[in-house]
Amino acid sequence: MTEKLILHEHAASGNCYKVRLTAAIVGAHLERREYDIMKGETRTQQFLWEVNANGRIPVQALIAAIQADEAEAALEPAGV
Repeated sequence: MTEKLILHEHAASGNCYKVRLTAAIVGAHLERREYDIMKGETRTQQFLWEVNANGRIPVQALIAAIQADEAEAALEPAGV
């Protein structure tokens, strides 16, 4: 895959771990962007506007192409 994949995540999240694990298994490189959900970083206006309007993570973004919300949708572009 030549596209740039960005994972918006909270490292302690089980769903985020599933996405990272799947990416490692299929050999996909992820650029990781960490958010502290306990501090409300996924509820800021900037996050809601630019990343995910429902304020939930993980979110996997394929630069200039697609955006997938939640763990199940994020696994699909990785071919799982």
